[in-house]
Formats: sequence, structure tokens, C-alpha cells
Amino acid sequence: MIKIFYLLFIFLTLNSCSKKNEEENLNILYPETQISVQKKIAPQLESAKKEPISRFIYGVSSGRDPFLALIGDSSSSKGIKSQTRRDPQRSAENFSQLELKGILKDKDGKIALILSRDGESFTLKSGKLYDKRSQTIQNITGIIKETSVVLYGKNKTIKELHVIKR
Repeated sequence: MIKIFYLLFIFLTLNSCSKKNEEENLNILYPETQISVQKKIAPQLESAKKEPISRFIYGVSSGRDPFLALIGDSSSSKGIKSQTRRDPQRSAENFSQLELKGILKDKDGKIALILSRDGESFTLKSGKLYDKRSQTIQNITGIIKETSVVLYGKNKTIKELHVIKR
């Protein structure tokens, strides 16, 4: 008797594990839901096929300065002068006005974030200094170390900037 019970249990277990997926089983049990779901989804699928997929591209040249505050008057809170058109080349040439904000690491290497006291932001990547519009600052190169950056300017000017921990 016990052998028959075990055989019956194994037989039922193996038969209950069919190759059909759950959706087919539900459609067999509840055929009315299959029809209603197909009627609701079919128009959406067709409209999705017709519409081309558009990609969003962020224009870096129109992007804002990441060091400036989004809310409030940034000049009063950080001691930065009013937002007027400045020459980033002149801001970068005065090494005493530059402050290293941080060093980032990505798959391509290290990137240093630098801010001048007059509000201009710069990035140092692959030895070149870039302004906030991703234009190269001429005559200034640099090396990124673990916790500092060494900048080389024209006339053999050298300045090492360290990350200031707060």
C-alpha cells in the first residue's frame, strides 16, 4: 500500500510540472481574460511600433556651472562676485585664485574639479585644463595625483593644489 502511495505521489508531482508557462495555464482556465487583455494591449503595441524612439542629448555648452548654487544668491553665500562675463583664461592663469574641490576616478582615468575665487569652474583631465564649456585653456597643463593636482603654466609657473577637507 505504501508503495502505491509513493508511486502515485511521484506520478502527480512529475505531471504537475509541465512545460507550459503560467500564462498558457491561466488562459486555459480563464479564456475570457485572454481576449480582453489582447484587445487592450494590441492598439498600444501597434502605436509603440509606429513611433520612432527619440534620444535626449544633453548639450554641455548650454549646461550650468555645477559649482554655483541652484537656490538663492550664490554670490552672497560663497563670497563669489556677481555673475558677469569673465575670461576663463585669465581666471585660470592666476594660480593663487584656484582651489581644488575634488578628484574623481572613472574608467578613462582621473578628473580634477577646480574652482576659482571669481566663480569660474575648471576640470583637469588627461593633462589638459578645460573651462565649463569644455574648451581647452591654453598654456596650462597639469598632473593629477591621489590627493592633489600640480598645474604648469606659461613662464614655467608651477602650483600644487590640495583637496581641502571640510
